[in-house]
Order: sequence, then C-alpha cells, then structure tokens
Amino acid sequence: MIFDVRNEEGVSEHIAWQIGVVEADSIVVKTGVSWRLESSGDHEIRIFVISDLQNPKMLSAIASHNVFVG
Repeated sequence: MIFDVRNEEGVSEHIAWQIGVVEADSIVVKTGVSWRLESSGDHEIRIFVISDLQNPKMLSAIASHNVFVG
C-alpha cells in the first residue's frame, strides 16, 4: 500500500508504504502512517495498492482525500 501526500501545487511532500497481505474479498483494510508537514494549505492524500516494489503493478484504484492544514 502506497501513501502519497501532495501539496496544493501537486508536488509529493511525503511518500510512505506498508507491506502486507490483503485478502481478495476484503472490504475495509485498517492501516495508517504519519508524516511531518512541510507546508500549510490544501493537501491531497492518495492511497493505492501495488503488487511489490521491485516490479510494481497497480492492484487498486487510487483513493484520494483532500485535507486543509492551517
């Protein structure tokens, strides 16, 4: 699972990943990461699943959430 936090210019400020196994019939997967903000303003958090880091293949659509940090 990849976590990509982008600032209001669309530049990635933080990228993190977690390795694990997601069952094919899973509806909800609980996970989390933390990051230190480099700037205030609007941020987009993008989350998606890939097969592995050596030869990545997309296994999910990109889930996107917008947050404002003051």
